[in-house]
Amino acid sequence: MDYVRSLLASEDRIESFNQKVGNIFPGLIYRYDIDQGSIEFLNKRLTDLLGFSDEEMIATPNAMFSLVCKDDTERVKQELEKFTTLTGNSLHSYHCRLMDKAGNWRRFHTTGKVISRDSQQKPSSILFIAQDMSEQEDYTTEAPDISRCLFEETEALLQSGAWSLDLQSGHFQCTPGLLKMMGYTPGESECNDQEIFRKHVSPVHREAFDSAVSHAMQHCAPFQLEYALHTKSGDERIVATNGKVICDSAGGPRFLVAITRDITHFADYEKERERNIRELNRSNRELEEFAYVASHDLQEPLRKVSTFCERLSSRYGEVLDKEGNLYLNRVLAATDNMKILIDNLLDFSKAARSSRTFVTCDLHQIFQEVLSDQELKIEETGTAVRLSVQATLEGIPTELRQLFNNLLGNALKFRKKSGQPAIGITSTFLSDLQKIRHSLPAGRAYYEISIADNGIGFEPEYAEKIFQIFQRLHGKAEYPGAGIGLSICKKIIDNHNGIIYGASNGDGSTFTVILPEKQYV
Repeated sequence: MDYVRSLLASEDRIESFNQKVGNIFPGLIYRYDIDQGSIEFLNKRLTDLLGFSDEEMIATPNAMFSLVCKDDTERVKQELEKFTTLTGNSLHSYHCRLMDKAGNWRRFHTTGKVISRDSQQKPSSILFIAQDMSEQEDYTTEAPDISRCLFEETEALLQSGAWSLDLQSGHFQCTPGLLKMMGYTPGESECNDQEIFRKHVSPVHREAFDSAVSHAMQHCAPFQLEYALHTKSGDERIVATNGKVICDSAGGPRFLVAITRDITHFADYEKERERNIRELNRSNRELEEFAYVASHDLQEPLRKVSTFCERLSSRYGEVLDKEGNLYLNRVLAATDNMKILIDNLLDFSKAARSSRTFVTCDLHQIFQEVLSDQELKIEETGTAVRLSVQATLEGIPTELRQLFNNLLGNALKFRKKSGQPAIGITSTFLSDLQKIRHSLPAGRAYYEISIADNGIGFEPEYAEKIFQIFQRLHGKAEYPGAGIGLSICKKIIDNHNGIIYGASNGDGSTFTVILPEKQYV
């Protein structure tokens, strides 16, 4: 553009100008006589670009407007009127399309300068330089269409629409996506009044909507709101709007812009999910209550069976033959196993019915209490226990004590028949890499507590199965129990938002517990 302005600023005569640069300049150069409406001079690029010869153009009446695309004629006339207001060496530029001899049009950026005036100082002759912008314009005319198409497709994909409100004029604008959301077909309605959107807001939520918008305007603050929107046909959609106020230079509100998304199916999904959770909680609660009541009610008849069997054995044991005493002993063994099962079921139901009242717990102190509980068994088996735990976290003390009692009890129970049993109990902070490995949030602190023994271990394929209720890997005669202990551990860990898992390499086993330092409930 600078060289165009330099050429137009030249005071050389047109003939000299033509000889020097006119025919080598890459654009069109022509002089227009306003009074006659004719072209007085043109360079040869007109022939190259549009196909007309000098003779054809100079001999054609009103030649300039015979070149201008008919759709641009009125606008070009308006642009020419603007030259009457120019003074001195001022320039004026505009865009227009010129038709070639074959009837095709090309777009030009045209800059003009008044080079002669009549006695009343009105422009009589204008020199124009027009640069061919067709290739650039093809891109710029297509790009908005491509962008608009992409924008509309994005709105459709995201089920969203945008709108804006001029807070001074009250002029409201919205995108096709918002019109579609309100139930309008393309071209059926225009978004030029904020009431067209507000009237679709559910009457139940209209006051909240107005309040959110008003607060945003008063404080030049963003706002977000979920509410119901009624479509043209009367259907109800749940939408979410995120808006922002754009302030003027004085800090006052100037525009309100917002994006509204249709979240109906998300809301429906959330309601269904909440309903399923309520139903699941109700079902679990009923099962827990049943387990508790059933276990509690079974104790009394079991106690009677056990008592009468003991009396029978005491009074009539000598009368019964060997086979009779065998049957009686089997009944007593069965009642003992049943008692263990009922007690474990009660423990499991209590763990499931956790009060979830968390307090600060010193795990070292809790392990000291657990070792005291297991003191006789430790002495009886000659087990060497090494305790190295320094951890303070939020938990339920009675449940944590039961958790570690079960784990330590298993380590003592499933020992090898030869060699000295050994148990190591340690605690460490979980590293960031370990948090990633366990899919835990990086911003929270976790403790890892490990209980490792040199016992009989278990096969790796049973690593998950052992935490299921009533799952046993060994016979009752060799290792007594109901197969509920680790299920209780898993329930307690779930109550504490933690993780528990076991591992074994054939030479002992290690049970790892991961607990958060702070509970987020």
